[in-house]
Amino acid sequence: MSGAVPFRNLSTSDFLRRFGHQAQTSQFRAVLQVGTLPFTKNYDPQGGRFYDDLSFLCNSTSLPGSSFSTAENLQDYYGVNQKYAYRRDFDDLSLDFYVDAQYQTLKFFEQWMDYISSPATYSVVTDSDPSSEISFYRFKYPREQGGYKCRIDLHKFDRDYDKTKNDILYSFVNAFPRSLSSMPVSYDGSSLLKCSVTFAFDRYFVNRNGGIQEANDTVDTTTPVNNPSANGPLTEATKGLDVYKKANDKLKVGDKATDPEILGFIEEERKIAREREQAKALQRGESIDMEGGGKFSFDIN
Repeated sequence: MSGAVPFRNLSTSDFLRRFGHQAQTSQFRAVLQVGTLPFTKNYDPQGGRFYDDLSFLCNSTSLPGSSFSTAENLQDYYGVNQKYAYRRDFDDLSLDFYVDAQYQTLKFFEQWMDYISSPATYSVVTDSDPSSEISFYRFKYPREQGGYKCRIDLHKFDRDYDKTKNDILYSFVNAFPRSLSSMPVSYDGSSLLKCSVTFAFDRYFVNRNGGIQEANDTVDTTTPVNNPSANGPLTEATKGLDVYKKANDKLKVGDKATDPEILGFIEEERKIAREREQAKALQRGESIDMEGGGKFSFDIN
């Protein structure tokens, strides 16, 4: 019978095989790829790299969630309401960090937020004094002088990762701190000071095959070796960006490319440029040439 639910007899070994090893919540690592932020070099790492220190000091987070915005269609079938997805919405990412004895964790995130909007650096009417009564906040452009966004990688694994390699890797694109939560202090019983930072980002993608590389401790410690923002992508999901950059360099200098993969990227870039110009022409009320011949236009009034 179509749709019937099958009945099965399961033994104890069947249950153990299916449910004997479940994922745990206490094994994860959050890596903030902060190598492109110009002020990172001001922080002396305790373990060799400051992004490593941030990773080890991150004590809790949440695996990301997302949802779809939907539109409702009531017209196709009488009495039936249908919904269609048209946009994917992402929740903010929250990371909790222990504050080290030198307060470098707290100072770093405060300076990151000052870098985005700071009266001390970007005021044009004061003498760069943040305590001035007429100082104001002036926001930085995301791409100005390297920008204030970076990538965050959230790696979830288990205790036997060395043997099984079972994991999941979330990569958050163009992340930056949206809020820094208040941190209560008191003369009551002491506890570890923690700061909670909420990050906004454009989107995240999941590298289901991991993509984690072994750390190389012999390289310059001022630039993280697995920082895709600084040294280019290192995972299978983004390896094509290297080819895109090479193709883009060829387009800028007008040089000729011979690599088939680079030629493909160049042709795709030119196609996008043509489509952009055609869209602008249509918005001006002009006509455009069709691939099969003829002209196309529409009345925007």
